[in-house]
This record gives sequence, structure tokens and C-alpha cells, in this order.
Amino acid sequence: PISVNDETGQIFVDTPVGEVELKAMPDTIVQKALASDELESVEDVALESDEGLKYVVTGTKSENLFGVFRLQIPSVLVFDAQTGAFVQTQQDFVTRVLDLFSF
Repeated sequence: PISVNDETGQIFVDTPVGEVELKAMPDTIVQKALASDELESVEDVALESDEGLKYVVTGTKSENLFGVFRLQIPSVLVFDAQTGAFVQTQQDFVTRVLDLFSF
């Protein structure tokens, strides 16, 4: 659940560890994800609170496999919801291999 402080306009999210202030908005996170070299299109943005409050952005990027075949490689980026900072990229083994041989 999300709550807004009427006096300050601060947004809080109820998590298992208590209320956490949400300082980065989803539209800002999408802009950061698209500005990175990791995503060309965003498919979904989710707010998760399993290991701290974070945005999980899923999308794709276009690459040429061996410089010939055009591929859409799926990517998942994780951003800290309190600071808006990039945390990590999550890719499975097959995606990492495809990304390694693509440019």
C-alpha cells in the first residue's frame, strides 16, 4: 500500500520492515533505464520490497548476433527506489551468452 503525506507531499510505501519513503518515481526510473545502454524499450516496471524497496524494469535491446542476425535480447535492470540509483542487471545464462556474441 502507498500513502501520501498531505502536508509534505512525501510518498510512503508499506513494506514488511515498515514505512519507506519513495523518493524516485516510476517515470524517472524509466527515463534512466532508456538512457542506459542496457535497454531500448521498456515492457514493465514493478516495485518490489523483498530485499529493500526497488524498481525492477524489464525490457529489450536490439543486438546483431555475430554482426549478422538481429536479435531482441531481454534485460532486467534493478534501481533503488529510495535513491533512484542503478543497482544491477539481471540476466540468465543464455541471455549473457547471446549478449557476449552480439554487438
